[in-house]
Amino acid sequence: MKLNDLDWNKVAVFCQVVEAGNYRRAGEELNVTPSALSQAIRTLEHQLGAPLFSRVGKKLVPNHDGLRLHREFRRVQGDFLRSVRDLGAESERVQGLLRVGAYLEFAKVRLAPLLRQFRDRYPGTQLKLVFDSPSRLQHLLEKGRLDVCFSIYPSLEARTIESRPVYHEELVLIAPEGMLPENPSLERLLEAPVIDYYLNHQPIRRWVQLHYMLLTLYSMNDTDRFYRGDQIYDRVIDGMCTSSDIE
Repeated sequence: MKLNDLDWNKVAVFCQVVEAGNYRRAGEELNVTPSALSQAIRTLEHQLGAPLFSRVGKKLVPNHDGLRLHREFRRVQGDFLRSVRDLGAESERVQGLLRVGAYLEFAKVRLAPLLRQFRDRYPGTQLKLVFDSPSRLQHLLEKGRLDVCFSIYPSLEARTIESRPVYHEELVLIAPEGMLPENPSLERLLEAPVIDYYLNHQPIRRWVQLHYMLLTLYSMNDTDRFYRGDQIYDRVIDGMCTSSDIE
């Protein structure tokens, strides 16, 4: 007998009758008449060429072949359903390579705990980290060489990039004791040597603009650049300069 010649719906009906114990209860569960179930079982027995039930008094009892068919069909059916569920779970699983860009100070303080949580939640992913200046990170993002980046400035002019704030921190000015008064004038501040992070994105210029309510960004003279906060702090403590920093 070919499998295509077998009505698998009738096999499922047979299993329901075995589990219900009689045609009446099986008919109530399947919402069909007992006579329709009896006809379906006779058709299945004819297709298989063997009886599946024996009558013991008024009871309908599955025989050896019937018990075997019931056991094997439910096993195969269960394996198949589990495979289908696994296929769906596999398609929904987050996996693949995520390329993340960040500037160093953010990565050290903010990003590391988030990455650990991300890997714990999505173990099928791989992470590639790129550390660079905000302008360079935006360039890599626009070229499709990064999937996401954390920057100190939003990319408002880039049409292909969506920017949204993820955290807020205060931008403060730090200086060695005695270098600047508590509330320095703009002219006095512009005369001071300055250390900042990046050439194209200087927090000190933004700090000056916001603190002194300026409409345009001032160009800061005599500005050195370092990529790490600890380098900046060392030079401020040595009395070499003042600096803006994210507290």
